[in-house]
Amino acid sequence: MKEEKAEDGKRLVCSAYCLLLSAFSLFFISHLSTLILAFHVGCSRINEKP
Repeated sequence: MKEEKAEDGKRLVCSAYCLLLSAFSLFFISHLSTLILAFHVGCSRINEKP
């Protein structure tokens, strides 16, 4: 019985870790695109100035 509980615990930790990882990657990707957009806008504004 103890081994089954340990397996369930491992599965729970694994699924929680996978969820956290996917949420983090989603968060990172959305912020990265925002950052790239801001950088692009900033660069184009600098280039526009004579």
